[in-house]
Amino acid sequence: AQMFDSIHKHAAASRAALESSARPITPDLNSPLLPEAVRRYLRWSGVTGKENYRLARLIQSGSIQGKNQVWIPMECHQVIRASPPGFVWTAKAPAAPMVTMNALDEFTDQGGLFWVRLYDLLTISKLSGEQYDEGELIRYA
Repeated sequence: AQMFDSIHKHAAASRAALESSARPITPDLNSPLLPEAVRRYLRWSGVTGKENYRLARLIQSGSIQGKNQVWIPMECHQVIRASPPGFVWTAKAPAAPMVTMNALDEFTDQGGLFWVRLYDLLTISKLSGEQYDEGELIRYA
């Protein structure tokens, strides 16, 4: 069954779980963990004191350097949940002519997972477990 698992279906389910379980938070502008530049921006934006920070959605494009030192274009989507901590990051890049690499990196209520597949058919790497939970949480921070 693992051969036919889909990163896309898994990521969609993980994003839906993050979105449905996100709790609003209000940033504490007096927290020593909050950088001064962020404090200034939050004051300037007028959102302080409002409970509206739940999720962030990012779309990224860039390049990753392959083994042969060639830069490969990559498109990424990420959903980040503020509370409780969590994220789902997916990436898509050409691996060879007519072959796409799909990657998933996530930390959800089920823990951490890093999964790479070619053309969403062949698993190249699928890593999870306690050591990856810790690594993914560090990536979140």
